[in-house]
Amino acid sequence: STATGANGRTGRLCVEELVKLGVPVKALTRNGDFNGIDSPLVTPAKGDVTSMDTLRRELNGCRAAVFAAAYSKAAGSKPSEVDFKGLENTAEIAKEVNLERVVAVTSGAVTRPYAPVGLLLNVIGKGVLFEKKKGEESLRRILSGSGVDYTIIRPGGLRDMPALGAQKTELNQGDTVVGSVPRADVAAAVAAAVVAPEKFASGATFEMYSVDSKMEMGPRPLLPWYSLPSGYETSGPTWEEAFTGLKKDTELSPRGFY
Repeated sequence: STATGANGRTGRLCVEELVKLGVPVKALTRNGDFNGIDSPLVTPAKGDVTSMDTLRRELNGCRAAVFAAAYSKAAGSKPSEVDFKGLENTAEIAKEVNLERVVAVTSGAVTRPYAPVGLLLNVIGKGVLFEKKKGEESLRRILSGSGVDYTIIRPGGLRDMPALGAQKTELNQGDTVVGSVPRADVAAAVAAAVVAPEKFASGATFEMYSVDSKMEMGPRPLLPWYSLPSGYETSGPTWEEAFTGLKKDTELSPRGFY
């Protein structure tokens, strides 16, 4: 597998979780240096999601791709270049080289820009949710009917803390509920989706957040008129069991949401 954004806080953890599952990983970074786990299963690689050529070189021959890249003010990148076009480029190359699966990390509230959290993220993040939404839409369009499977994971507010585990995490669909979640749990869900048999989380988009009293922001409706529960919650003692309750995007899209 190849993990983009491997030096990011979430990307590093994705590489670590894949290694725990025994998966060889190319850790793709802009400068070719990887600052995460030292393992014989990890191969640092130089590449950029804004460059089709480097993606083609590093994804060719892999089974799956993890998209954990995000724009960085420090690096001088823009959401339109990374969160939108970067994901679109990854989908194009995944289709070209015939990967089995792409697992992309985007964000909760991506389709709700006028919810309070959406307004905040778009203001401080230079319209980042708008760009993430366009990236998701491109991924679905490009991979539809291609034979390349995908899973889109929309975490709530990311927290740098130890994982709470699948049993203390809820998955949801429809982008109507928000909460907070440890990055480590997001990474574990990503790794589980990479290795999961095709029927698990196949062609699905879902939100995830913790259901634990120690989280300062528990699950709540994104907007006052959304119901809680939404009716699309799923959970389980393992990520794979939680995935079994997910609906495919093609089942949800007639209702007007993913």
